[in-house]
Amino acid sequence: MRAWPALSPPSPPSAPWEACCSATTSALGVSGTFWLFAAVNLLAVLFTFRYMPETRGRTLEEIEQALDDGSFRSMR
Repeated sequence: MRAWPALSPPSPPSAPWEACCSATTSALGVSGTFWLFAAVNLLAVLFTFRYMPETRGRTLEEIEQALDDGSFRSMR
């Protein structure tokens, strides 16, 4: 059976994310960070429902034509 390799430090692209999470957790606490995350996700869902157009039941050609015409509207 092969042993697992030792854990290495995070790669550079994840370092800013970890610094942001650490700062947020320090400022708001764990529960405050959770609620901030929940609020941002709620805003993302509301944005999606308000501004993203519905493509169900349309072919790619219909979608492309609507985008070319400028008649592609949001869901509501």
